Amino acid sequence: MNSNCLRILTQHRHKANEIAGVTSYINLLEEEFKLKNIEHQVISTAETSFTNWIRSIWWSDIVYMHSNNPVFALLGRLLFRKVVLMYHYKFYLTECSLENISFVERLKIEIRHLLSVKHLPLKWKLERIVQLLKLGGRLAATYCSNELMANTHFLASSTYLSKKIHVFPYPCPKELNSNVKTLQDLDNPLTFTFAGRLCKEKGVDILLDAVKKLISTRSDFRVNIIGSGGLSDTLRKKASELGLDANVKFLGRLPVEETIELMRRSIAVVVPSRWQEPAGRVVLEAATVGTSVIAARVGGMPELGGDECLYFEKEDAEGLYQAMAICLNNPQKTLDSGFKLQARIQDKHSISGHADNLLKLFQTI
Repeated sequence: MNSNCLRILTQHRHKANEIAGVTSYINLLEEEFKLKNIEHQVISTAETSFTNWIRSIWWSDIVYMHSNNPVFALLGRLLFRKVVLMYHYKFYLTECSLENISFVERLKIEIRHLLSVKHLPLKWKLERIVQLLKLGGRLAATYCSNELMANTHFLASSTYLSKKIHVFPYPCPKELNSNVKTLQDLDNPLTFTFAGRLCKEKGVDILLDAVKKLISTRSDFRVNIIGSGGLSDTLRKKASELGLDANVKFLGRLPVEETIELMRRSIAVVVPSRWQEPAGRVVLEAATVGTSVIAARVGGMPELGGDECLYFEKEDAEGLYQAMAICLNNPQKTLDSGFKLQARIQDKHSISGHADNLLKLFQTI
């Protein structure tokens, strides 16, 4: 079938006001499909009725799923549509460093953890039951799908599935400013930017600890913290208690365009995550505007950031402090690293190439 004849239904589970890398990716893909004259619809299973699910699936040829919704996947198969499931997040709650084990063995590790509830209070026991049901849903959606995809090799391998998983890295956002930057284009004083949810997994407290270390040696820098979340008040309080008010600005949630413009004017974007970030879309956003990245060595971050980024070990505030000091001491070298990252990302992660490869896969199933 000619790709222009395909009718593609893209499913996700997010609401309209949510900040999520998944919806950013879908919005970018939707724009590209319009340019390529591909018939395309987007449906949120969180905001539409079951009747609309059936109607949309019936309209489509390909159901491109971005959540592990087993009912939606099963409907697709029952209505004789081809279902493609993209993994954006980790398959398991537990971490496992073992490589040469089977999917069944890996599954046993996860289930044993979820069933170890004797020592837990009632509300956490109920949470484990919910997580066990979610695991069942992920498995059901996986085996209802015709094809599986992941946004990094790290994420694909961490599922331990025996089924083939196609790796489709996130495409980079469209560039907002193509002018070559100089040091004079950066904010004065030099500024680091964090953008993401203010939650434990994202490690903003680690960034604050690193800033405390850094201001003991110099104070000629700023840190922008962009985003909202459950730890917003806690993190603001911690920054104040550490005496960081003059150096750290909490800017709240900002539009994407404004966030990326602040990244463009920063010496580096900081990604201090605790959890195993599968893809780290913020790296792509920083690269698009030629800004270097300092990232925790977790998940798919080294795979995406390559040799051009600076890394520190998970939860290592000392390592993050040292990386930030390197950027301040060598601003031109840091700027050049951002340009190299930009060149590689825009070459290997273009949205046009991503959409073309996606359509080729859809035509083969």
